[in-house]
Amino acid sequence: MTCDSAARLSTPAAAPGGRLTTLDQHGPGHRAAQMGRLSAASAVLALVLLLAAVALLAAQAQPIAHPTTAVLPVNVDFRGLGLAVGLAAAAVVATTFLVIAGLETASAMQVLRRDRRVPDRLPPQAQLVRRVLLAPLAMRGIDLEHHPELPAIALPGAAELAAVVKLRCTVLIPAHDEEAVLGVTLDSLAAQTRRPDRVLVIADNCTDATVEVARSRGVDVVETVGNTEKKAGALNQQLARVLPTAGLSDVVLVMDADSTITPDFLEVALGLLEEDQDLIAVGGLFYGEGGGGLIGQFQRNEYTRYQRIVARKLNRVFVLTGTASVIRSYALRAVADAREMLIPGLPATSTTRSR
Repeated sequence: MTCDSAARLSTPAAAPGGRLTTLDQHGPGHRAAQMGRLSAASAVLALVLLLAAVALLAAQAQPIAHPTTAVLPVNVDFRGLGLAVGLAAAAVVATTFLVIAGLETASAMQVLRRDRRVPDRLPPQAQLVRRVLLAPLAMRGIDLEHHPELPAIALPGAAELAAVVKLRCTVLIPAHDEEAVLGVTLDSLAAQTRRPDRVLVIADNCTDATVEVARSRGVDVVETVGNTEKKAGALNQQLARVLPTAGLSDVVLVMDADSTITPDFLEVALGLLEEDQDLIAVGGLFYGEGGGGLIGQFQRNEYTRYQRIVARKLNRVFVLTGTASVIRSYALRAVADAREMLIPGLPATSTTRSR
């Protein structure tokens, strides 16, 4: 699998003069408004067609000769209603899809807002209503009204970030029995037009020559201890050592041991991060290798579909893939500090920080 740098995790960038770029004019906000208008029009059309069908049905009903006698309308001709009912059903289906697309676009707007932040807590009464209506039955007996205090996560300010001129990149490669492919991965890092400052292979419970292959390429190697959480556990063990001493100029490239990156991946990714202080991470798009028969073709089709999805979101993503993503160290540290408080997971144990 080959990766190219394109997907970005950030907030909308502002053009000179404070005016938002095309994200404001033709991006999620514009699309959400369009879908809202189309959804409303489709709903009105469906209602009109259904009313027309009911009116036609009423017009075809025969008058009852004896009001005291109930007669089923078995002689009603429904053939004239087919077109109206069919169009109404199509309008309902179209409205449903438009509403779903509009909701997804609205969520994209929420994620991509420049002023996005942790929302304020709901009043106790609203929390109770939400718990009763939305929580599973098994959770309703748990006291959720008394939340712990939010962690004091000190993200760097604009002045601190402005002092960062050049980034330092540490590459973390978790590897479990990757003897056959690890060498190609490390060669792709060595061929970068902008080389990383450090490459670290995390050998996770390996039974083959993964460690020897990594050392033969001249990179650092560390072996996991008692890891039972696979790739995530291997990364967490090493991040616990790397993040406490990482400064604002440090970024981490996390990539798979069976993937390669294009020669300009790091040059483009680090350049984007150095140019835009609001940019938190840069991910990669995938290009599958040939072969694999029908299953391999299905996988390549999925990679192509993901590229189209990212393009429709103006190269902004909600989730960073583990294939190849460059992330600012202070963002990773903020996530670690928020565990058990804002997000699931074990709390972070290290708080040492440096510039």
